Amino acid sequence: FGGVRLGGTITLENAWELGFDHVCIATGAGLPRVVPMGESLARGMRQASDFLMALQLTGAGKQSSLANLQVRLPAVVIGGGLTAVDTATEVQAYYVRQVEKV
Repeated sequence: FGGVRLGGTITLENAWELGFDHVCIATGAGLPRVVPMGESLARGMRQASDFLMALQLTGAGKQSSLANLQVRLPAVVIGGGLTAVDTATEVQAYYVRQVEKV
């Protein structure tokens, strides 16, 4: 389906008719960026790239790890790219692991 544009060449209804079960709209890519808004680095705020790297490098998500990242729910992830989707998924999964460790 190279060169096909959702909303142009093909509509969402056409995608369903063609047998697709899911449609994912993933926007954004490239370098991590700091959100240009006031208090974006305030207590309780964390940049997605920093969270994901800390989770990966410390092994905090592993059952056997003593490393601990504190996560509280509900959490808000600002962004619409794959990093935002990955962060939302990892926060939810890590929260469960964090509660299990306690």
